[in-house]
Amino acid sequence: MRMWIGAFAFAIALAGCADPANGDPGFIAPGRDGGDTDDSNMPDNCGVCEHGECAEANCQCEAGWQGASCAEPLTSCRAILVADPAAPNGVYTIDPDGVGGNDEFAVYCDQTTDGGGWMKILQYKDQPYTPTRNAAGTIATPTVSDFAKLADARINAVHGNVREYRLNGSLSEKKLFLAVDDTLEFDDTKLGWGMAGHDVTFCLATDYAGCTATVALSGIAVIDSLKMVSMPVGETDNACDRYFTDWYSADNTNRIPGCYPDQVSGKRCVSAGWYCGPNAYPGTGHPMIDSFALWMREGPIGSP
Repeated sequence: MRMWIGAFAFAIALAGCADPANGDPGFIAPGRDGGDTDDSNMPDNCGVCEHGECAEANCQCEAGWQGASCAEPLTSCRAILVADPAAPNGVYTIDPDGVGGNDEFAVYCDQTTDGGGWMKILQYKDQPYTPTRNAAGTIATPTVSDFAKLADARINAVHGNVREYRLNGSLSEKKLFLAVDDTLEFDDTKLGWGMAGHDVTFCLATDYAGCTATVALSGIAVIDSLKMVSMPVGETDNACDRYFTDWYSADNTNRIPGCYPDQVSGKRCVSAGWYCGPNAYPGTGHPMIDSFALWMREGPIGSP
């Protein structure tokens, strides 16, 4: 009799646990508990968290993601850092024009140097490269290996009030920071990546915080940290901390993208100053800066 009563009570209990297809939130399937985030009928359910974890019935997104299910990338490296100041360096997916626009894509973000928010857009190791508006190689990496870049269209999809660029390579202890108006688009096939002939604010410093004195120039001819400012030139200025790109003819009438040390026209590199030995090329000085990387972020952060 007791066994029958116990079995009857157990049957009643099972009857109370209706199938979730009938909308009963109390149903717990075998092998699950009340916190399972994949069961849309659980009381503490978050739904599916694509890039995050369920906590208190909400998806807590990983750095770089947003939305109810953490499935929407943020728009830029800087946007990721603003949303999460603790975001680390690394590869992120961004979507500059948001859901429903152009495809999202992977980038490498430097979130810890010079205020963070920097997106690596171009790199080369130790050889001049052929300028192109297209994507090349794998740019979403922490190291500089072979030539690689983002497509110009993807670089220009990231917007702010200004565009800030950072140039750094293996020879210099300093970095060259440039700021231009956001309407001036990056173009790898033009002089100075499209900045030549336009207004540029620049600073040469070991880090961004050191840019306390900046220089604003109108219509620069080429990117050259030595010739961008009118000042007495000594050996220190024309040494390893100098950055310049795009070789041009002696009479300055035939400026084209180029690599000065090898006198290679049509291919680009960034060079250092004449007194940057012992790596200077014989007969020319001005060694090519290798392990070079070009970074960009959008403002407003404040021109360097």
